[in-house]
Amino acid sequence: MKNRLLIVCLFTVFAAGSAYANTAQHEISQALMQAKQGSKAMSLQQVDTHLHRVVNCLVGQHGVGFDAGAGNPCMGKSAINNFHGGRFDRDSLQQALEDAEYGLMTKHAKIARNAADLAVHSLAQAKAGD
Repeated sequence: MKNRLLIVCLFTVFAAGSAYANTAQHEISQALMQAKQGSKAMSLQQVDTHLHRVVNCLVGQHGVGFDAGAGNPCMGKSAINNFHGGRFDRDSLQQALEDAEYGLMTKHAKIARNAADLAVHSLAQAKAGD
C-alpha cells in the first residue's frame, strides 16, 4: 500500500512538472512568434502590437507592463513565472522582456524592429534551453 501511494505521489509531481514545462514552452514559442512578426512589420503601430504581445506572454496578465488591448496569445500565463529551466535561460527571458520594452519606448519603426530582432535572439536561446 505504501509503495502504491509513493508511486501515485511521484507520478503526480512529475505530471505537474511536465504541465509547467509545457506551459512555459508554449508561452516562449508564442512570444518568439510575435517577436519574429514584429521584426518584419512595416509600421511602428504593427511592431508595437507584436512587442506588446511579447511582453504579455512574458509577464502574464497580472504582470507589470501587461496590455490587454494588444491581445494575449498566451491567455494570461507568464513564461517567466512558469519557466523552470536554468538560470542562463531565465536570464534570456528577462533579456527578451527588456528588448521588447525598449522597442516599445521608441518612436522609430526601424529601431523597434531591431529591438524585436534582439528579442527573437533572446527567446530562441531560452527556448533551446527549455
